[in-house]
Amino acid sequence: MVLAVGRLHEQKGFDMLLEAWNNVQRDNVQCTKDWTLRIVGEGPQRAALEQQIKDLQLSNVVLAGRVENVVEEYNEASLFVLSSRYEGFSLVLLEAMWCGVPCVSFDCPHGPAELLGDDRGWLVPAMDVEKLAQQIIYAMTHMEEAKARAERAQEYAYEKYSEANIMPQWIELIENM
Repeated sequence: MVLAVGRLHEQKGFDMLLEAWNNVQRDNVQCTKDWTLRIVGEGPQRAALEQQIKDLQLSNVVLAGRVENVVEEYNEASLFVLSSRYEGFSLVLLEAMWCGVPCVSFDCPHGPAELLGDDRGWLVPAMDVEKLAQQIIYAMTHMEEAKARAERAQEYAYEKYSEANIMPQWIELIENM
């Protein structure tokens, strides 16, 4: 399963992800028959995304809405995709890394490059739908490499963003206020 998580809002670029998925299905029909794109989240673009799925005649796409336990979603995923137009700090990308899910992301302003640099995932030019589709196909067909990148990402996430590293920074910040 290919997983995406976030508010169904223009910022998150799920419309571009659906276009990319259309290209993935067009270019790699054999591969995608065994894969599902699952988008977890709710928001104002739901109706537009449902219509886009119908218009593009996409198969194997699920708009899952809100879920009780997002960690279960990450644990079931074989690939995570971040299609945002912009981010502050992408918590969903970090969550996927923590769970050891290989990640593909637009290199949108702020966040993804810092997290996925040094071969911890794949970055594609921001809003380049065709390149996003190509990278998804590559990751789907090179799962050993994807898993190796995910392992590096998971180690990085635990090392840099663990409670043991973050809490002293918060305490120092609060004490210095």
